[in-house]
Amino acid sequence: MNRAECERLISDYLRWLKEGLRVSELESGCRIATPFLDRHNDEIEIYVEKRDGGFLLTDDGCTIADLRSSGMAFSSEKRKAHLAAILNGFGVRQEELTLTRKNRC
Repeated sequence: MNRAECERLISDYLRWLKEGLRVSELESGCRIATPFLDRHNDEIEIYVEKRDGGFLLTDDGCTIADLRSSGMAFSSEKRKAHLAAILNGFGVRQEELTLTRKNRC
């Protein structure tokens, strides 16, 4: 595979991604429906709000709620610590998976 083919793959992927994103305006921000599916074959949705000079990105608690409903309990200290370590690696807070980014401009 040559460079031009790889660049075409990237272009095709970005076009597919852009075409698959849908935005709905909400009272406090917007909802972005992605073309990616969760384990129930539902679209993964991200909620975005302007907050404190940056943006708050959240899944509105869906990921943790889904894990709990399927029997994954975070009741032991070891499980809580493991989850916290994974989330902290991405700059995400527990419960409602959130990521706050400051404007970089």
